[in-house]
Amino acid sequence: MEAIAQASGAPTGSIYHRFGSRDELIARLWIGAVYRSQAAFLAALEREAATAAAMSILDFCEQQPGDARLLAACRREDLVRATPEGPLAEELEGLNRSVERTVV
Repeated sequence: MEAIAQASGAPTGSIYHRFGSRDELIARLWIGAVYRSQAAFLAALEREAATAAAMSILDFCEQQPGDARLLAACRREDLVRATPEGPLAEELEGLNRSVERTVV
């Protein structure tokens, strides 16, 4: 948290006030990365079908390397297990529904 405070210029207390814990901060960052990668996948799927959608994952990794590393470092199941019940847990549980509906 201190490194994030230094990099962002925000006080550490403000970061803890906004996120509550390091686990919540990581979960929120991870969720954001998932939404961005899913948006790229779904946009490609709408434009050019399955091949482009699959290639969008590679494009996403090149364009958003930080998000790609975060997604590779954490599994949704681990975040669900570490997150207390509430809105964040619910968001983690339903995170893949839009992609699942589209693929089906």
